[in-house]
This record gives sequence, structure tokens and C-alpha cells, in this order.
Amino acid sequence: MGGNVGQVQAPGAVLEERQDIQALAEERLREQAAIEAMDQVRRREQARAEKARREEARAAVQERTERERAAAAVAEAVRQALACEDCGQQQAGGLIRAAPELTSILEGGTP
Repeated sequence: MGGNVGQVQAPGAVLEERQDIQALAEERLREQAAIEAMDQVRRREQARAEKARREEARAAVQERTERERAAAAVAEAVRQALACEDCGQQQAGGLIRAAPELTSILEGGTP
């Protein structure tokens, strides 16, 4: 009927079977540990790559900001170097708020 049902195994056979089961379990644990180690390495590599991308993007933004500031400084320096459009005074930034001629006109005088 059931083959080994009801039969008692020899102690050596039981020990060998347990050792086989333990060896199989240890092999599975080693395989799982290797898989987890590879996953960890992959995650670290991805994190490093993402960090590098963020640093590159940050550097690009900083460079662009510095270029924009420099361009704005140049534009302001050029603007400041302009003569007043009303009175001709040099380095007036294009227009003096209270240029003498404008002041006299606003006060009802003649330029």
C-alpha cells in the first residue's frame, strides 16, 4: 500500500535527510543573500547616478543664474553710462529725474 508508511527509518538515513534539507536551505539562503546584495549594489549605483544628475542640474542652474546676473550688471552699466536725454549730462543713466530744463518747465519757466 503506502510504501514507507509505518516504516521506521534508520537513524543514519534520518540524519542524512536532515543534512540534505539543511544544505538545500543554506543554498537557498546564499542565493537570496546574493540576490539582495546585487539589488543593493544596483540601488547604490542608481542613487549615485541620480545624485550626479542633480548636481549637474544644480550647477547648470547656478551657471545660468550667474550669466543672467552678469548680463544684468552689464546692461545696468551701459544704462548708467548713457547721457541724460533731456540735458545731455554724461553718466546720467539716460534721464535725470530733475534735469534742470525739465525742472524749469515743470515750474512754469522756460528751458
